[in-house]
Amino acid sequence: MEQDSISLILYLYWICDFLLVLYGLPTTLDWISPPEFLRELFLYGKTREAEVKNPLVKFIEIPKAWFKHYYFYGVIVSSYMVAVTAGCFIFNHDIPGRNFLMNFIGNRTPVLDEYAVIMICLMMLFQHCRRIYECIFVSVYSKGTMNILHYLLGFLLYSTVQICAICDGPALKLSSKEPVPIANQLQTINFAELVTKNWNKILGALLFLWASYYHNQSHEILANLRKDRSGNKVLHRQHVIPRGGMFEYLSAPHFVCEMLIYIAMGIVAINSWTFWMGPVLFTITNQALMCNETHKWYNNNFDNYPKNRCRFIPYIL
Repeated sequence: MEQDSISLILYLYWICDFLLVLYGLPTTLDWISPPEFLRELFLYGKTREAEVKNPLVKFIEIPKAWFKHYYFYGVIVSSYMVAVTAGCFIFNHDIPGRNFLMNFIGNRTPVLDEYAVIMICLMMLFQHCRRIYECIFVSVYSKGTMNILHYLLGFLLYSTVQICAICDGPALKLSSKEPVPIANQLQTINFAELVTKNWNKILGALLFLWASYYHNQSHEILANLRKDRSGNKVLHRQHVIPRGGMFEYLSAPHFVCEMLIYIAMGIVAINSWTFWMGPVLFTITNQALMCNETHKWYNNNFDNYPKNRCRFIPYIL
C-alpha cells in the first residue's frame, strides 16, 4: 500500500485552525480578554464598528459587503469539483485538469466512497448559489468592515472544502469498463441495505437542508429590519433587535446554522479526519467566536434585549 501524502493545503488548514482555536476557544469561553489589537484583527461587522485604532489593522480594512466575492468564487470552484467528481465516478468521463488535481492531492488511503465525495461537492455548490442569491437580493449591509485576512481566509476555505473530501475518497481515475446506465443501477438497488449503509449521508443531507432553511430565514429577518413593508426599499442601515424565527431563541442563529451546515457535511464525510480537522473545525471555531461576540454586543447595546436568548443552543447555552 502506498504511503499517504498530505498536500500543502492541509498544513495551511491546520495552521489556521490552530491559530483560530488558540484565540477563539478561550475568548468564546470568556477565559481571557484579548488585547484590543487582536479583537480588531479577528472581529468584523457590528462587533467592531467602533473606529479601528491600530494603524496596521486600519490599513488593511475592507468593506464587509465584499463577502459576496467568496460566493462568486465558490460557485466556480464548486461547479468544477462537481463536474470532475461526477464525471469520473458516475459518467467515467474525463474533465480537463483531473490529472493535475489528482497529482496535487497525492496518494491517500480512501476512507470515503465516491458518493460521499460527490455529495460534499453538491452541498457546497448549493450553499454558494444560495449565498449569492442572499447577498445580491436579500442582504442589506451596514457600513461595517473586516480586514483583508478574513477576506483571504474565506478564499482559502472555499478553495479547499471539496479538496479535503476528494483527498480522502477514491482516486480520480477513469475506469476501463463501460459505465452502467443509471436506470439499470436503480433497478438493482436494495433500499433497506442502502439506508443501513448510508445512514450518515441521509442524516447529513437532512441536517444540511434544515440548517440551510433557517440560515436563509435568519438572513431574511435581518435584511427586513432595514427595509419597508414591501421589502423593496431600504430605509436605514442601523442595527435593531431582530425578532422572529430562531432569533427568539438565539442571538445569532445565522452563525449557528453555518456551523450546522458544515457539521452536516462532516456527517456525510464521517470517516474523514481531514474534513473534520479542516473545514469543519475551522468553521465551528470562527462562527462560535462570532456567536459569542454578537451575543455580548446585543446585551451591551440594548437595555431591553431579551434575556432568554442564548449563544449556541436554545434554552441551554
